[in-house]
Amino acid sequence: MLEKTANYILETVAPIFNRQGYVGTSLSDLTKATQLTKGALYGNFKNKDELALRAFELNTKRVLKPLNEMVDKEDNYLDKVLAVIQYYRTYSQRTKEIGGCPFLNVSIDAKNNYPALFLRAKSLEKRKQEALSRIIEEGIKREEINADIDPDSFAKNMYSLIVGAYFMTFIQEDESYLKVALDQLESDMMPKLRV
Repeated sequence: MLEKTANYILETVAPIFNRQGYVGTSLSDLTKATQLTKGALYGNFKNKDELALRAFELNTKRVLKPLNEMVDKEDNYLDKVLAVIQYYRTYSQRTKEIGGCPFLNVSIDAKNNYPALFLRAKSLEKRKQEALSRIIEEGIKREEINADIDPDSFAKNMYSLIVGAYFMTFIQEDESYLKVALDQLESDMMPKLRV
């Protein structure tokens, strides 16, 4: 019963934390949304910090699962890199339901307000970048990707372009920023990966 209640709480509050941020989300927001008492919330979670951290983890799982599925279904490592680009073509729509990109939202909100949450977001972003670097490394080993490519530099450059473009898309409320960046990745950067 406790696990079912904890899951219900997380499912309910995760989008609220993502939309309103850690500081902007009050206990009354959480009790109102869940229709549970403060005691019920804290009977399942130690405090607001734990609840926010677990909500962030749920939000990131929701957005990373389809990315991982798209990448995993490809056999060729060049196609795996292309799958990352294709995933981000619909990223705004994918994250709209939960209030936007959890990585961007948490990074901005938590950096000065909840360092443990910020460090978790930083760590997960780094892991995404490292996963892309490993894909490129494996593609080089299998001779599917150009051996002259530095996997770490390429992954940093690619994710910097994507995240920056998503930030501009979010700020300007204009999908063209992300589209232009992803088109550039496909037309300018992807050919450099080809053997």
